[in-house]
Amino acid sequence: MIHLLQTGKYDQVYFVDPDLYFVADFKFLYQELADRPFLLSPNWGCLEPEKSELYFQNSQTDGLYNAGFLGATIKGLDTLRWWAKMCLNACEINRTKGLHDDQGYLNHFPIRNPDTRVISHRGCNVAEWNRFENVRGLNERGEVLINDCYPLIFIHFSNIPFLVEYDPLLIPYLKKYELELKKNGFEGDLFAPALKVANRRRLMKLSIPERIFRKLIGHSNFAKFKGWTVD
Repeated sequence: MIHLLQTGKYDQVYFVDPDLYFVADFKFLYQELADRPFLLSPNWGCLEPEKSELYFQNSQTDGLYNAGFLGATIKGLDTLRWWAKMCLNACEINRTKGLHDDQGYLNHFPIRNPDTRVISHRGCNVAEWNRFENVRGLNERGEVLINDCYPLIFIHFSNIPFLVEYDPLLIPYLKKYELELKKNGFEGDLFAPALKVANRRRLMKLSIPERIFRKLIGHSNFAKFKGWTVD
């Protein structure tokens, strides 16, 4: 990003994780950044321990912003250099030290550059870890909306087994993403191995009566009874 901005050829530069999948027009984000130093995407982590103690704790340690999507202009150049320096000093997940790879340092961007813009559209960077604060639902046309308001713009396919287990409305998009990857030479699989992991996790949580019931009716029928994704 530093190099591209220094060439003087680009007004805006973006870093996008390879596991992001854009499903709608995102050009409005160019206007969000405009000539500000940065455009940051919140993690929208869990804000209440009653919803999930684990995800609430993670939201306190994993950073306020997600490093999978970042926009920058020349006004942010000094902070980008500082970020690179910090990552060379320490780039690891170590919660006792307050470190989360390159991501935790993003907390300081709005402090170093107060006119940094933070994305407010909750259809951006939809990921399994923000399902508690960004609730998925369907409108009357069967389209996924976040908090009954925001259409999907782009999805972050990280922690795919957890997405398969807990975020079923995103599974059709995961399958489309996998197909697009295969069209472009990807030879692996995303959904099938994630489903196996999700099923193993589900089975480990079953009570003894549930295990007996599953044996009696078979796994496929039991999965349908539980509302699990089966294929």
